[in-house]
Amino acid sequence: MASKLGGYAGKVIQIDLTTEAVTEYPWTDRQRQLYLGGKIMANRILADHLTGTETAFSEENWVILSTGPLTGTGAPGSIRFDITALSPKTGLPSSSNCGGSFGLYLKKAGYDALILSGRCRTHRWLEIFGERIQFHDADDLWGKGTTECRQLLTRLLNYNSYSSLCIGPAGEEWIPSATVISDDRAAGRAGLGAVLGWKKLKAITVTGSKPIPIYIKEKTIVENKKWFAALSTHPFTSDKEKVSSCVGCPIRCKTPGTEANAILNDLGIDSIAAAKGIQWLEERIGFKPEANSKNKDGQRRKGIYPAMLKAFGLQESLDTAMLYQDLTEAVSASGLCMFTANGCCPSFLTTKPDRIAAKFLRKILRHSGWFVHFANRHPEILNFQIFHTRMLRSSTGMKLNLGGFLKIGKRSCDLEQYLNCKFNEKPKLPKHLRDVDPEAYYKARGWDENGVPSIFVYTPDSQ
Repeated sequence: MASKLGGYAGKVIQIDLTTEAVTEYPWTDRQRQLYLGGKIMANRILADHLTGTETAFSEENWVILSTGPLTGTGAPGSIRFDITALSPKTGLPSSSNCGGSFGLYLKKAGYDALILSGRCRTHRWLEIFGERIQFHDADDLWGKGTTECRQLLTRLLNYNSYSSLCIGPAGEEWIPSATVISDDRAAGRAGLGAVLGWKKLKAITVTGSKPIPIYIKEKTIVENKKWFAALSTHPFTSDKEKVSSCVGCPIRCKTPGTEANAILNDLGIDSIAAAKGIQWLEERIGFKPEANSKNKDGQRRKGIYPAMLKAFGLQESLDTAMLYQDLTEAVSASGLCMFTANGCCPSFLTTKPDRIAAKFLRKILRHSGWFVHFANRHPEILNFQIFHTRMLRSSTGMKLNLGGFLKIGKRSCDLEQYLNCKFNEKPKLPKHLRDVDPEAYYKARGWDENGVPSIFVYTPDSQ
């Protein structure tokens, strides 16, 4: 459904893998504003479709590939896209956020999202060239690693530029930790590579040349330069040891890969899941692999947490960083690159920690819990702009302040929890928070005593 907003291609398509039929899925501008971003968009579509009885390996398990409104506008981190479906690991709706260029080329082909339903009758791969959508036999690709698969696709297509995603042998064998590989980036954790393997879909290629509409192009360029400059010099996002970044992003978040990691990506296996398996072996039987956490000069690599600890005066306890990570994983909904928000933190907290302003800010942050609680209840008081909202206004025409941005984020979390409750799943707190009273946690989130979002009255027109 065509859009009057900037930033959007204006079309969502549904592809039935069984019949190979292509139809347009209705998605209005009102929905684009209420469900801002690829992940919340996909979850809303699943909420309309799923009944709570579906399984990961079923034709009714839709796989949704979705982009956000900033994809293709040049905004840092916005090149990423989401893959959403029921996970074979949990049986619940799950999403994996991935870098690479697939999201950009999907937009240039004229689509904001793809919905894959049904199951291929034979091994297939899908070619998207603008409005031309064509299925091909994938027997010659089946059994190949992701590297060789992409090389074969390049020879078959002979395009000047395109992007692809594919699965490896792990996905073909329905391994629950199977990833989807796009360019040299992995969509992992949720095991959605196994879902594509069950659907007998080996790969998708996409290209196109449609321009992406921008609301005010000149202002978008100015805002983009400011955001780039802030991230390029910020201590949280300017790690010089990282070697590469996604297309058009100043944050070089990719570290030099190991041989083991390359093998896992080629097989299509989640490297984080594999690392946790090695950790389990180490704890149980004393297996200790060679640690590869040093750079080429033999120095231990620096992560974001040491910088954050220095900024907020928490050097005394590394456990605080782990608590931060667990809490974030427990309550957050990702969408845009997770690193871009770090640029909103004042850099002088790290670069000039002895300044009076830095000392004062650290002091009040320790006692700001009451304000955070109040702001969560009344986001309208946060009537100011950040990089994300300014870029949204100039590129799409949406007028959002920080409070409105956070309100959409809460709607996303409530929608995810609603979907979990559809499958009779209560929220689980991370191990560091097991002593927290669940009902108190539910209340803080605005849910009822059973963990169901009490303010999320779900109807087809729900806001």
